Amino acid sequence: MKPNRLFVLAAAGLCLLSGAAAHAQEPLAASYAAVQGIKIDFTPSPRTPHYRFELREKGGETLLCAKEFDSLPGRTDVFLPFDAALPGAQYTLSVTALPQTERAGLDTAATKERDFSLPTVCGHTLAQGGFLYGDGSEGNPYLVASPAQLQHISHADHRGKGQYFRQTRDIDLLDPAFYQDVAPYDADADPSNGNWLPIAPAHNWNNTFIGHYGGGGHAVRNISYINSLTSNQDAGIFGIVSRNSSIHDLGVENFHFEGLGAGGIVGAASGWTTGMTTRFYRCYALNGYAKGANAGGCFGYLHSDTGNLQIEDCYCAGFTGEAVYSNGYNDAGGIASEISSNHTGQNWVRGCYAIPLSLSTNNTSARHGLGGVVGTVVHPSYVSYPSYADFVDVQGNYYLAGLAPYGVGYPASDSGAVPISSSSFGEQSTFSGWDFEGTWTMGSITYTDASGAERTIAAPVLRAFQGGRDYAAAQGAGERAALTLGFSK
Repeated sequence: MKPNRLFVLAAAGLCLLSGAAAHAQEPLAASYAAVQGIKIDFTPSPRTPHYRFELREKGGETLLCAKEFDSLPGRTDVFLPFDAALPGAQYTLSVTALPQTERAGLDTAATKERDFSLPTVCGHTLAQGGFLYGDGSEGNPYLVASPAQLQHISHADHRGKGQYFRQTRDIDLLDPAFYQDVAPYDADADPSNGNWLPIAPAHNWNNTFIGHYGGGGHAVRNISYINSLTSNQDAGIFGIVSRNSSIHDLGVENFHFEGLGAGGIVGAASGWTTGMTTRFYRCYALNGYAKGANAGGCFGYLHSDTGNLQIEDCYCAGFTGEAVYSNGYNDAGGIASEISSNHTGQNWVRGCYAIPLSLSTNNTSARHGLGGVVGTVVHPSYVSYPSYADFVDVQGNYYLAGLAPYGVGYPASDSGAVPISSSSFGEQSTFSGWDFEGTWTMGSITYTDASGAERTIAAPVLRAFQGGRDYAAAQGAGERAALTLGFSK
């Protein structure tokens, strides 16, 4: 007797849902990171409850995900987890109906396939860098997985809206996976100014990035933006940041930024007004160059205004900072170029270290600050005397001795920013008061020294980057971001 061929999915038609309806939040206990995937609206055939689901990139052989179910009772949602890392990629979903044990030899398996790509959820196209997952809320942040999506944060619909974002992979702007046709990624297709346009670049406190960016324990690599001081543009992954914003668990490597305020991660920032706090924590910068009136390894010009500015648990190594005098600003620092305040708020630089290669200025006759950790703490235009302890707390920071004249360049001081030897970097006891249970662990860092050679030294490293653990998700409930698919014969 000829076996009967099973029918797959006797349900209604195939659809790709777009917008908010395409996503479902399904809490996962003890999750450190959001789980991405697709959710299939599935109705089995009455002939068998036994099915296998397989997901591949279109035209590829490698399985991205496979699940087999012995029993699927009626219409149900089937979730297939996979990392949809590359926007615009196409996928093939295969569903195979398998014979029941008692029907072996009587029925044969049957497979149905559907090709699909993931729709965006923020009202913008893939070409614009539209996001594939999330809604921008704290519990369901937009997920960032490509240079175009990172750049898309600068769009007016996202830049100043107080939204939440989370990076899900390392982003290398020279990675062929992100090539535009056959050329490396370039945000404005103009190689003369580098390959990046900072998120909110204009030095305008009314047009800043306002939001929360979690790097997820990932880095941005091979990134550059070059502009003149007179352009009034700040340079970094982020140009200018303010108003209750935060950036955390983010690294930057191999960077070149030139602007009014320049830093590996942020060019300029403000706490803004009373009751507001802008925070930068658990970030690092490796192997970079910044040039500007304020040039910092991680952060450029920071002014709290009447709000608060806080830097905690960051490090920088292999950094060259070049200050260019402009209107009284003339500072370079291993972690930050300047952090100023004109009030006794909660402003601080705590628990950071720096191994800069060179800090310089083009105008030594003018007031300037070149500091191993911070160039200037409290600019003289805000405070008329050199004491800054009541305005900005600099505490528990370190820098490699011999690479800068002081830990804080202006007013010149090593108080709270202490020079230590290379060997001391490898001793946990050096870093008294640091959190080595939850934030730091002893390890090693590799950076390019002044001779161009790679150098590896024992030093504290951030736990957030050891295996990509996402501390933002660890501190709250994890979610599964899912695209819903209907699938039919």
